[in-house]
Amino acid sequence: MRWGVLLVGLVVAIVAWILMRDSTTELRQPAARSVDVAAPAPADPEPLVTSNAALDIPTPCEGQPLEIDLGGQHTSACMGTTSIVQNGSVRTYRVDAIGGAARWFRIDASGSKVLSAALGSAAGDEFRCKGSQCKGISIGRHDVQGVRTISLERATVGEQVTVSGTLHTIPEDEIASLACPEQGVRIVTSDSSAQSFCPKGGAGFEVANDGTRTFRFTNLDGESILVELDGEERVKRVAYEGDSTLACKRGECGRVAISPPGGEGERTVTFAGTTLLETTNGERNAVLNGTLVVPAL
Repeated sequence: MRWGVLLVGLVVAIVAWILMRDSTTELRQPAARSVDVAAPAPADPEPLVTSNAALDIPTPCEGQPLEIDLGGQHTSACMGTTSIVQNGSVRTYRVDAIGGAARWFRIDASGSKVLSAALGSAAGDEFRCKGSQCKGISIGRHDVQGVRTISLERATVGEQVTVSGTLHTIPEDEIASLACPEQGVRIVTSDSSAQSFCPKGGAGFEVANDGTRTFRFTNLDGESILVELDGEERVKRVAYEGDSTLACKRGECGRVAISPPGGEGERTVTFAGTTLLETTNGERNAVLNGTLVVPAL
């Protein structure tokens, strides 16, 4: 009986030991390691490609913009450099559209007086005005760089057709047909205008009853420089006749001299800081520097 009890206790002990070992083994199993998997980076967004045309934004004009009203239909034109052509006393200013467009605009003038204007295309003149019909066009004096500004303030070039904008010329002494390589006078006025006077309109002289001799030089704009000499060949008066008249008398003129006749009978008038005052109120003055040649007559 005692051996039976011992045997049963031994079996129970063995079973308990086996169960305890299995439990310890389960506790010693390493925990499963978690692995962080990085989420894929978002792809870069596709660049948004746009254009001025797609956004309905007008391309900036790199030339001279004009606004044109054709009977209530508004359009813009981008014009190139102002060209100048001289034909006798008539000067033509013309601009053509940039970029292959056929639009053009032209003004014919004598000095600052507008003779005619036209707006057209490759097919020919479309709209034209003459003389007093050409309202809203103003041709300004030369600035200190010798550039003229042409203002178009709803300029009328046809029935219910207007052009607005501003045009600029290049200095006339840079235009071969208008430049004087061997003579010319630089005129600078107190209102910040300047020009190169070229006597391509003619030169000559006249003699008054009192013996006064007047040399007259005229440019293609119809402006003139006059030099009066008394009977002893001394400078009596110098004048510039343009939009207004500026003049000086004798010693008030500063330095101005006229040479004796040359080998072919020509004479040279030299201006060196010659100062003229406006004859109406004296508020404006001009300074002349350069030379003019009176051909043998």
